[in-house]
Amino acid sequence: MLNYIILVIGVLFVIVATLSFLKDGREEEVSEDFSLGNMEYEIHKEKDKEIIKKVDGKLEYIEECIELIDMKVDNLNSKNKKEKGNELKVQEKNINQEVINKDRMNEEIVRLYKNGYSISQIAKQLNKGIGEVQLICNLKKR
Repeated sequence: MLNYIILVIGVLFVIVATLSFLKDGREEEVSEDFSLGNMEYEIHKEKDKEIIKKVDGKLEYIEECIELIDMKVDNLNSKNKKEKGNELKVQEKNINQEVINKDRMNEEIVRLYKNGYSISQIAKQLNKGIGEVQLICNLKKR
């Protein structure tokens, strides 16, 4: 975009120089104006090239940074997936252990009930609520 602006400015200098020549009829002045316009055009053309090189360099740097960030994000995502998988395994083990413990507790309640303990004695001994013990005993009777 900047190249086009500078190009237009240079072309405008050329047009102004040409109009000046036609208006005044002085070839020397026109050639000087044309030379100045041409010099300005060349100067701007060189500056444009320098600016484009700088912008390209910065663009390459930004692209490298983006690639590096993408790699780091991918690494973090893979670590998170592994950690989540490990957490699920631990939670599954904990849930299985809780179920096993509950089953053992229920079996203990039924065993004590069959041995003649009252529901309140079983509840005190196992630190359970009377309603819970009664429910388990009633379910096992059926």
